[in-house]
Amino acid sequence: MAVDHHVYRFGEFTLDVAERQLLRKDREVPLRPKAFDTIAFLVEQHGHLVTKDALVERVWPETSVSDAVLTHCVAEVRRALDDPVARPRYVRTTSGAGYRFVGAVEVA
Repeated sequence: MAVDHHVYRFGEFTLDVAERQLLRKDREVPLRPKAFDTIAFLVEQHGHLVTKDALVERVWPETSVSDAVLTHCVAEVRRALDDPVARPRYVRTTSGAGYRFVGAVEVA
């Protein structure tokens, strides 16, 4: 049985979903599991709006989480990517709706 092995490259980052690694110039960027799941989903959906509900359903299935938890998780992703909210290169917020991964993504 073949394993679906998705590797994405954007900027100086490489995201290996199967290995659960985010690398910046070949150095691992530490992320907690939920933050990793968040960035993986956003990158997989790059260019498309990911609603808050879709993100919660994917990252916290069958769990009720507050907007504050989601916001904190996205903030952790932004810190890992050195991506300021005011001038996003990777994760853009669509107020009241969700998030969009806006960086150019190459699927390896």
